[in-house]
Amino acid sequence: MKQSLLILCALLVGLTAGCGDDDDTTNTGNVNNTNNTGDTCTGDGLQCFGNVLQQCQNGHWIEETVCGTGDAPPFCDPVNLQCQSCFSDKPICGEDGDLHTCTGDGQVGEVVEECDMALGDGCVNLNGEYFCDTPCQRARWTPSYKGCDFRSTTTANTQLAPQF
Repeated sequence: MKQSLLILCALLVGLTAGCGDDDDTTNTGNVNNTNNTGDTCTGDGLQCFGNVLQQCQNGHWIEETVCGTGDAPPFCDPVNLQCQSCFSDKPICGEDGDLHTCTGDGQVGEVVEECDMALGDGCVNLNGEYFCDTPCQRARWTPSYKGCDFRSTTTANTQLAPQF
């Protein structure tokens, strides 16, 4: 019993001896913290890191704004280095369901293509690309038995047993 207690104490001391302060200041696992890119910077520039607008302070990238939270527009634009309603000079789906331009200053602009919702068309975002699509296009992209191309085929239904 005494020997088991000594072994247990030795194990606990050995396990806690490895604990201590961590010198790693890169904190790469948290996108909302400093120096998350692992890169150093100079000056007081800005960069987009995903949807986070960061500013260079004391040689490290510091979170300035998380786009899409609070009153901030949803996209961090790497061209204008600010939170915007859309990415500069790229199309986007408007609130009306149509495909719109995005102006150079990040505002939703004119209609590029009208998506006919009466026919089931819709403006969609597929991996950051916005476009009007049709139900047939959606069926092609979604693995299922439904689709827009149908082929007639002969079946063996007359050969089945009557209980079917």
